[in-house]
Amino acid sequence: MRSGRARLASIFVARRALSPLIDINRTRVLFWLNCKKRRADNFMKRIPIWLFALMGPVLFAARPRLQLRHLRGPIYLVEDSFFTEEFLVVYLGGTGVMIVGATWIPEIAKLLATAIAQVTPQPIREVVNTNYHPDRAGGNAFFKNIGAHMVATRLTDDLMVRHWDRMVRKSSPNYPLLPLVRTDTICRTSIRGFESAAG
Repeated sequence: MRSGRARLASIFVARRALSPLIDINRTRVLFWLNCKKRRADNFMKRIPIWLFALMGPVLFAARPRLQLRHLRGPIYLVEDSFFTEEFLVVYLGGTGVMIVGATWIPEIAKLLATAIAQVTPQPIREVVNTNYHPDRAGGNAFFKNIGAHMVATRLTDDLMVRHWDRMVRKSSPNYPLLPLVRTDTICRTSIRGFESAAG
């Protein structure tokens, strides 16, 4: 059996021997294009195609997911990668669950509720909208339908009323046109004074 150093040395030698075959850098591509009598600006127009061809398998291999991970005590972290990578916080209180952020859309909110139900039988009592963007308030409809109270500051609620349609349209090309679902409990300036019903 070879030692760790011998294995590393053989990997280094093999990599060095194969580098002319796999090392396609910009200079070589430009040289190839010039040999074929193509202009460099034509190459610059083709860069997205080259990147797409190279990155396609990587981009489409990762499936969107929602993962609930225990951090410490009653606090869980939610990783949501359906539209972009987003993080939410779940607090398991004495009498219920509080979620900070409502996810992107009601369907993802339903997935989150299912993941929470696997951890605790307690109901989701509050969902805090930290801002008026769809990544934090898009799942409001689902949570409101299951009886959770929606919580936000007055400023967040006002901005949601004024800018919701515009924010939904510019979120993502695949983002559905969701109706505005307003909050139930409005705090004057901050969430600090708010007492959670989740305990």
